[in-house]
Amino acid sequence: MVQDAVYCLKAHESLSVAAKRAEMSPLKIFLEHESSDYKSYYEDLFDKWHIRDGEAIYLGKECQEYVDTVADVASKDDAYYMLVALIPCARLWPWLGQQLTAAKDDFGAYTDWVNSNFNPSSEGYKKLEVRVNAAFSKQEIDEKKALSIYSKCMNGEAGFFGSVPI
Repeated sequence: MVQDAVYCLKAHESLSVAAKRAEMSPLKIFLEHESSDYKSYYEDLFDKWHIRDGEAIYLGKECQEYVDTVADVASKDDAYYMLVALIPCARLWPWLGQQLTAAKDDFGAYTDWVNSNFNPSSEGYKKLEVRVNAAFSKQEIDEKKALSIYSKCMNGEAGFFGSVPI
């Protein structure tokens, strides 16, 4: 959970980089808004988990590789690819919520956290996908490159989740 809080900090930073690199447009404004949302996410998580300095948190190899991948996309690729990089995370959490809801388990001290973070009805990924699909239809992004970034980030999510000992 602590690493996830730092992931949100790093996503905020990457979104800020992508927004700064983007020309003034609705995409730039959208990236700035998403960056602000991620800032709220990580600040809330830092408060809940009593984290003062996210930079002082050592990330495991899998999480570090994942945040590095997202940061590389933000600093090197067109801003639309930043949206592509975020879709796996945005899709995975509601899916996990569906799986957890189906399990109907009580998660003890974590029940409130599970219910607020794994909302099975969350559709935030759709706003990303709509913009990516529109950019693709206008030939503003390359399908092969987008699929490569998406795959790397989906593998980043899987590696990060899989790195937690059970």
